[in-house]
Amino acid sequence: MGLSRNASWRPAVGLGLLVPAIAVSVSFAPDARNAEPGPGLSASAWDLLPHSAGPAPSPSATDASAILVSPTPVAPGLLPASFRTAPDDGRTAPLIALQAGHWLSSEAPAELRRLQYNGTTGGGKSEWEVTLEIAQRTARLLEEQGYVVEILPATVPPQYTADLFIAIHADGNNASSVSGFTIGAPRRDVTRRAAQFVEVLADSYAEATSLRRRTNVTRRMQNYYAFNSRRFDHAIDPMTVAVIIETGFLTNPGDRAVIVDNQDLSARGIANAVVRFVPIPQAEPSPITVGL
Repeated sequence: MGLSRNASWRPAVGLGLLVPAIAVSVSFAPDARNAEPGPGLSASAWDLLPHSAGPAPSPSATDASAILVSPTPVAPGLLPASFRTAPDDGRTAPLIALQAGHWLSSEAPAELRRLQYNGTTGGGKSEWEVTLEIAQRTARLLEEQGYVVEILPATVPPQYTADLFIAIHADGNNASSVSGFTIGAPRRDVTRRAAQFVEVLADSYAEATSLRRRTNVTRRMQNYYAFNSRRFDHAIDPMTVAVIIETGFLTNPGDRAVIVDNQDLSARGIANAVVRFVPIPQAEPSPITVGL
């Protein structure tokens, strides 16, 4: 996981996660500061191991341990080099930003103060715990393929740039029967690529998790603060291709079986989409396996 180019941000020691410079440590245990009560509102020619169709599988310690399998031809690079927005710092690998929704939201600046009072819960988990774990697992998969990955908290560095920005969230509803994942693109997409990535991610995530796709993308998702540099200082550069994914409902037992109990599936679905959309040129990559 890489380091931000913004001098006011630094990595937490030993974690490779981007946090504000005032933060000196990161704890993965829930506490009162990070708890967010109340329901929220919710190519390379290589593929990561897909999940077979069918009902959501039961949790497995070994599931998703194989990263690459035999080559599967796909369309050549969906994201041309001219759309890659990371600075020319000598890297040849794409920079992928994964935002863990609501993580460290209590440290948000004044313009994002509302973030301190939202986020969903379910099954004894707060949203930030779930999104951070999925982001970390996704990062491991992508780094194994040679990508540079940065994990961001709720507060995004001003005018942040990357080849791809994915805001990872979880949904909630008063009705526990409501389920599924939702993916949205910025309402104003200067890159004209986000909608294309939405479809790539939707196919990949559904294939990996067997969760159903919800198509009712809300205006709140389309106007997500991290997309809105016209209104907020702490937002991505408009030329960064970006999407937001609600990975599933914490309030639904079936969705929790994936996003809480079997997060490797969510990570695989997201990582697969990145590999398909922003390929790393490789002559003859070899299948590998790694334990997560």
